[in-house]
Parts: sequence; C-alpha cells; structure tokens
Amino acid sequence: MAQNTSYTATILGQKVPVSITGGTADDRAAIQGRLNGAIGDINQHAGDLSASDTKTIHNIKSITVDDSQRTDVDVKTGSYNMKSSYVMNEGSTSAWLASTIGHDAYHVTQFQQGEIYNKQTAPRLEREANQFQMRVGATFGLTQSQIDYIRNDTHTLYNTPPY
Repeated sequence: MAQNTSYTATILGQKVPVSITGGTADDRAAIQGRLNGAIGDINQHAGDLSASDTKTIHNIKSITVDDSQRTDVDVKTGSYNMKSSYVMNEGSTSAWLASTIGHDAYHVTQFQQGEIYNKQTAPRLEREANQFQMRVGATFGLTQSQIDYIRNDTHTLYNTPPY
C-alpha cells in the first residue's frame, strides 16, 4: 500500500486539506516543501489580491499529489491534483506552483458560471484561465519568461498527454 502524507494548509485564511501519496518519506517531504513554498507565496501576497481574486483562489478546496491521476482540477469539488513530477520539476518554482493554483481555481469559477469544458470551448477557457494565472502570478513573482510561456501556452485537456 502506498505511503501517504496528509496535513492541512491555510490558503488566504481558508483551511485546505493536502494529501501526498506514494514515494519515499523524503520524496513526500520534498513535495510538501514545494507546496508549502507556493502556499506561502500566495499568503504573503494576500494584500495585493482583490476580493474577487481571493474568492477565485478559495475555489481550491483540497490539494492532492497522486501520480495515478493527471495534473488537473475537479471543477465540481475544487480538488486540485498534481503529479509529483510536476511539483518537483525544476521549472516549478514557488511562484509557478502558486500561479497554477490560481489557474485551476479559475476553471472552477468558469464551471460555476455555467461553462462546459469540451473540445470546442477548451482553447478559450484555457486562455481565460491563463490570463488569470499571468495576472496573479505576476503578483506571486513569476519571471517574465514564465509569463511569456503562459501567454503562448495552447494546452488543453485534448491536446496534451497527462502531465
């Protein structure tokens, strides 16, 4: 049975359960460190976020790191999963991971507004989520090259393998 590390993080005043599944204790500790850095980035910039931005980020109700699922958000529950390789990628800085929490939180807002994510709507919905990610990500400390990467990003659920 896979080992697991569970704890509760606080993101902008909201308690968020976090679960990291698999790997060694050292692997899970490293992942927890990366996640805590990202969450710290968000909380450190709370005063720079609008009430609307905070409400959007609060759409993330739980965070999991589980390699049996793709990096994605369940828009109905607000559960955000990342693969361990995504969290530990050298490009996944604290600001980057913080901005992805914003990106996937924005997908929940889109769902709440009645948007349906399918092959036709995915490019537009991803561009909108990328706009939110760039804006809050700049606050969290994204570099210009990271912002440019997001600006030029064309990923959708339909055109990328699970990452």
